[in-house]
Amino acid sequence: MSSSVPSKIPQIYVDYSKCTGCGICEATCAGRREGRFGRVVSRIRCIRAEPALDLPIVCLQCFDAPCINVCKSHAKYRNEKGIVVVDESKCTGCGDCVNTCSTRAIGAVWVNPLKKVAIKCDLCGGDPKCISACPWQALSLKELDHEELRWVRERLKAVLFGMKHNLLNARPGGFAETVTSHH
Repeated sequence: MSSSVPSKIPQIYVDYSKCTGCGICEATCAGRREGRFGRVVSRIRCIRAEPALDLPIVCLQCFDAPCINVCKSHAKYRNEKGIVVVDESKCTGCGDCVNTCSTRAIGAVWVNPLKKVAIKCDLCGGDPKCISACPWQALSLKELDHEELRWVRERLKAVLFGMKHNLLNARPGGFAETVTSHH
């Protein structure tokens, strides 16, 4: 276990100008991680943000990691690569991390209804198969610094929590350019 936070943290980056919301990333994740298909066991999820706009939601590996801070059973920690992981043997499935992520970050932690433990993207140890499975090349592995990560998180929260109009019209090119461009 590592307690220090690196200056850049790896994460799955979604290019929303390419993503169709097809769900292949979900199926790939669930199949690899759980040996079964179904969004309830996937660590990446496509959600309907509005009609005809599906967004993949994946853990941003937050620098402040509210899910780690709230975990009473110490089941979540940051590994040596900076990735927040869940030790399923310690997790009680209480849902505190789910509630914290939903309110402070983007809602990328869920309780697996079959195992009754928290699940979230841990980048498959550094080789996420959802990236290579995406037929649209909408997913990539990037290392972001604190400001870049904050920028991505705030824009996702704006869409997910209903401030769509301002974000969709913020720049020429609309949503895709707003979320995928940086400054």
